[in-house]
Amino acid sequence: MPSKSPQERMIVVPYRPGLKLRQRLTAWLAVLIGMAGGFVIGAAAFYLRYQEFTEEHEKMRIALEESQAQEALLRQQVTNYERGRAIDQQAALDVQKTIMDLHETIARLKEDTTFYKNILAPSEQNKGLKVQRWEVEPIRDRRYRYKLVLAQIAENKNFVEGIAAVNFIGTKGRGEQEIIPLRDMTGTRDLGVRFKFRYFQELTGELLLPDDFRPDKVQVVVQSKGRNATKLEQTFLWKLEEPKTDVGKEEA
Repeated sequence: MPSKSPQERMIVVPYRPGLKLRQRLTAWLAVLIGMAGGFVIGAAAFYLRYQEFTEEHEKMRIALEESQAQEALLRQQVTNYERGRAIDQQAALDVQKTIMDLHETIARLKEDTTFYKNILAPSEQNKGLKVQRWEVEPIRDRRYRYKLVLAQIAENKNFVEGIAAVNFIGTKGRGEQEIIPLRDMTGTRDLGVRFKFRYFQELTGELLLPDDFRPDKVQVVVQSKGRNATKLEQTFLWKLEEPKTDVGKEEA
């Protein structure tokens, strides 16, 4: 039997059949514990992140609601401003119209004052029969109310009578000039409007313009009777753009 070398030693190990299995189980358990720990840590991190996201979302929701409330307030302010501006504009228009009406009233009062002053204390140039005023006031459609004021200045000791003929000068159809007497617009056969007065007289009535006739001027011819018969002719402009005011204005 050969001899063994002195370096060679034999180690006797106890035989444990379940050791390797336990080692493997321990290793797997360590892996599972590590995975569980990682999952717990990840879940905790996710939860923290979710909490931050929830808080951020809540802040954004509150900010959005505040922005919407601010927008609604601004919209209401704009609406109030526009409404106030519209009211101010209407008030300004009303004031402007009132001022214009006052100016018109003052002008009419001055004219009436001058009229009565000339009757009571006339000048040499204003003496005699005068066409004091011609007015046309719209009623509806092409129907108008006219007023012709005649006056006898200074020479008013006796009555003066006669006839006043009114002619409308304008264009008809394709622009052809035409003269239409007042009687054709009132449906009467009289050549003119008769008058008789001592100081002054207002001759009024209604007229209807033909559909295709556009007046430009109004010619008034006054013829008195008697020993001191006088013929007076005066022309006025026709202005349709001034309803309910003097449509006729004396032409220079």
